[in-house]
Amino acid sequence: MNTIKYIEEQILLYSDSTKEKDMVRIQTYLELRKKLLDEEFINHLDEYLSELADFNERMKTALRTLWEDAQKCFDISKSMDGFDIEIRAYLELDVKEDDNEKNWFEIYCLLSDPSYNPGYHSGVCLSPIILKSSHKPLLASFDEFIGNDGQSWNEGLSDSLTKDIPLTIMFHHLFDHTYWSLFDMVKIQHFNAVMNTTYEKII
Repeated sequence: MNTIKYIEEQILLYSDSTKEKDMVRIQTYLELRKKLLDEEFINHLDEYLSELADFNERMKTALRTLWEDAQKCFDISKSMDGFDIEIRAYLELDVKEDDNEKNWFEIYCLLSDPSYNPGYHSGVCLSPIILKSSHKPLLASFDEFIGNDGQSWNEGLSDSLTKDIPLTIMFHHLFDHTYWSLFDMVKIQHFNAVMNTTYEKII
């Protein structure tokens, strides 16, 4: 873990810079940090399995709340006659600053910024929930939204250990397409729901 500590020190060293070359350097370090942490997690997956399952359930519960709230807001917004309504909603990981883990909180802030973590532009979602009054919804159900097709989105993990954990497509997105490490994920206890509503009217 001394290597991880050095990498995080380098990330924080360059994090105040706005130079493009330093942003690329930070992304390289974030990617390397994730690679090393994920290797450690996967090598001892049996020890962390319950934490992974708990994180997946917390995120699934938050995603269901997001889905239901987006539908409610859309139904209310449609009462505005003459407007074309669009709602975009997605979920972000959230963490509270802890003086005992100040460095990790600063790393978290970088991981939460799509400038450094491009795959995180819609939070945990590959793409946001989109509801438009002028179009049929792209997703017909919550299960379709989270990719619940009866199989676990566990690519890259031991199938024998994780096949019974209904890992969501959002977990797959975080694991495969962002710099969030597995250790980062299981620390997360809370989530932010982001919902943007647009009203358009031709006059």
